[in-house]
Amino acid sequence: MKTIIITGASGLVATQLTIDLLDKTDYRILLVSTHPEAISERYETFGDRILYFSLFDLEKYIDEGKSVDCCINAAFARSSEGIKLVSSIEFTISLINILLKSNLKSFVNISSQSVYGKNQNNSVETTILNPDYLYAFGKYTTEVITKLMFLKSNVNWTNIRLASVCENARFMNIFVKNALTGVPIHLTAGNQGCSFIDVRDVSSALQTVIMADNCRFEEAYNLGTGEMFTIRQIAEKVKLIGDECYGTSVIITEEECNNQQHVGMDNKLFTNTFNWTPSYGMDEMIKSLYEMNSKRGGNS
Repeated sequence: MKTIIITGASGLVATQLTIDLLDKTDYRILLVSTHPEAISERYETFGDRILYFSLFDLEKYIDEGKSVDCCINAAFARSSEGIKLVSSIEFTISLINILLKSNLKSFVNISSQSVYGKNQNNSVETTILNPDYLYAFGKYTTEVITKLMFLKSNVNWTNIRLASVCENARFMNIFVKNALTGVPIHLTAGNQGCSFIDVRDVSSALQTVIMADNCRFEEAYNLGTGEMFTIRQIAEKVKLIGDECYGTSVIITEEECNNQQHVGMDNKLFTNTFNWTPSYGMDEMIKSLYEMNSKRGGNS
């Protein structure tokens, strides 16, 4: 039975991955959080298959000689505040220092497509990086730390540059909420191109990485659907799905804007390496947002 560490345990990706691993495998899960007691109630029915640690607790566990197979490092502040980014970077350093004392087999650092910058149409893993705001630079820093600290070790490590997760996309949620409550969807940058991935696909992809025992990882992989849409196209899909499935009749308004920014990634290296393909396209992502917001009555 494998033992898997998941950091950032209260976050969206970590939560979905934990649920799926508990449901589909017999793995033991070690959840690492700054407030482990706050997440323990979510999984109380799984008994000793799941343990809850602070970083200090994890170090004691490792020092006892316990075996760990893989670590998914999903801990990082979704913020551009310097103090929070510094804390996230220091957490990554401390985590790896602890894991270097163990017999860890593989380590996956969750990075971000933001390391490519805000105007990359089809970035591949060898595209020159251009992190142009603090969060993006913080994510790039964790990639550098991961490489430098594991480079001379026997750990199989990689950085996964993750597309934006649709459930975290504020503007997509606003579009859906507006449709459900009859408020017009107003576009201020309709031509801007972007790409998203469903959290269920993120979890599925990470499961394939965890199970890839005989694969030597590349330094970085792009993880997304490989598709790009303009904000206008997304709004039109929100309207169409809402009108057809939820009886909405939302109006889309738009102001002129010269924003031609496009952010997208080529995902072929990941899909070919791990024989994985996404299951959820943009229509399915929007439908899941409708389902989520309908249960909340259109309110956050």
